[in-house]
Amino acid sequence: MSIVHICNDEKFIDTAMELFDAAHDSGDYLVVLGIENADQLVNIRRARVGECLLLVRGEEKEFWGRFKEYQGVVFHSLNSDFIELAREAPQGLRLAWLSFGFDLHEAYPPLAISLLARHTAGIKRSMSLATRMRAYWTPLTAILCQLGVRRTARTRDYLSAVSRMDCCATVLPNEWNEIRSLPGFRAVLLRFNYGWVESLVPNPEKNNSQQGGNILVGNSNAMTCNHVDAFYKISSMLQPTTKVIVPLSYGGERVYSDRYQEIIMRKGRKILGDAFMPLTEFVPKERYMEIMSSCGTVVMNHHRQQALGNIIAAVYLGANVFINPRNPALEFLLGIGVKVQPFGSDFADRASQLQGVDNATLEQNRGCLRQEYSWEKGVGRAAGIVEFLEQGTENS
Repeated sequence: MSIVHICNDEKFIDTAMELFDAAHDSGDYLVVLGIENADQLVNIRRARVGECLLLVRGEEKEFWGRFKEYQGVVFHSLNSDFIELAREAPQGLRLAWLSFGFDLHEAYPPLAISLLARHTAGIKRSMSLATRMRAYWTPLTAILCQLGVRRTARTRDYLSAVSRMDCCATVLPNEWNEIRSLPGFRAVLLRFNYGWVESLVPNPEKNNSQQGGNILVGNSNAMTCNHVDAFYKISSMLQPTTKVIVPLSYGGERVYSDRYQEIIMRKGRKILGDAFMPLTEFVPKERYMEIMSSCGTVVMNHHRQQALGNIIAAVYLGANVFINPRNPALEFLLGIGVKVQPFGSDFADRASQLQGVDNATLEQNRGCLRQEYSWEKGVGRAAGIVEFLEQGTENS
């Protein structure tokens, strides 16, 4: 069976394709949208890519005409570049959607209304008159959308694309109830993970966070990190040598990302003083692991599933990881035996030493992660998606 994979130039595509290559030996074809040629690739290895393409609206049928020999398609996320492509896919072509998280929680208004904490929501309202007006209308819009009374063209197109999917894999299985709430969703739910422990945490023997006295906050420049709300909670417990490391080099809504970064830089310095250490430039993975190893405490204040790769890496390195209770990653990791903690009002008491976990906890956490995110399980989950797509071909 021939499968075409459709993606943007994202960080985890190489590891995903390694899993699919091991599960399926028919030579899957990778198409990277959003760039014109392989020279523009930043994250994906050039040798991996079949072609790069800037797809113009209205060219979807022509696109599919070039891939008539393929029986299955894997969409790596369902972002704005892919929605019309999915809607125009030929009938009978089996489609798989590997959700990243943002393409579920931020794409459907009823799921998006509670993603920002109080201070962050205030920042977004302050950015422009449009964001201020949208903030007041959003709750009503979400209710009307859920009732089917009023949906924007963007939401209708998104739900139309969702309805075309034959199978879907979310990052966490406890996101399934949310994805089932999408009107028109009919896909079979499967498991997939973008990597395995060794790919997420290279050289764990070299990097260890147990004695690190710094704090890592968030994983990107996205508002959903709720940075400022986290800053206020940790500001009272900083020690003289503590650095609060805040990755801001990528992510976020294109329209607001530069403005949001400016605000976080300003508020970070105001609230945290000299402890504030933003990362505004790209950091190679090896160097990022070194930075993480200096952080015995990691705070992920997202209200949705986000930054799971960073969370797994931090846990495996021995950090004391705090996750917002609204994030399904907290429940999931606790459920498989990983000792992480809720990021709540008692954070100062729980993290008073600003150090990582003890040796016994580290070994327990690593064992649980190796079991859940092994190479073998990753290949098996990729194989499950391939087998599902193949069954549809056999039955057609």
